[in-house]
Amino acid sequence: MCRRGRIVEFRYHRSTGMRHTGVVLPDDACPSCGTIMRGRLGKLTLPVNGEEVAVPHASHLRCPKCGEVVLRFDEARQLRRLCAPI
Repeated sequence: MCRRGRIVEFRYHRSTGMRHTGVVLPDDACPSCGTIMRGRLGKLTLPVNGEEVAVPHASHLRCPKCGEVVLRFDEARQLRRLCAPI
């Protein structure tokens, strides 16, 4: 179940297999582990026409615990724009 701007974490009860709603995570939480993500500026790679293209100085969110990378909508658009001429 998702609310606008929020991620709702579901957990399953081991013995019954029934799903129950867990914690509502904040907007800047990691979708994998729930840790608060940090804004970074660094090199990211993006597949373009089957090739991996590295974009230096790309803005993104990175989880300090598991390393998950998440792009905000504007960051994804900018990254795609920067990859196009390469």
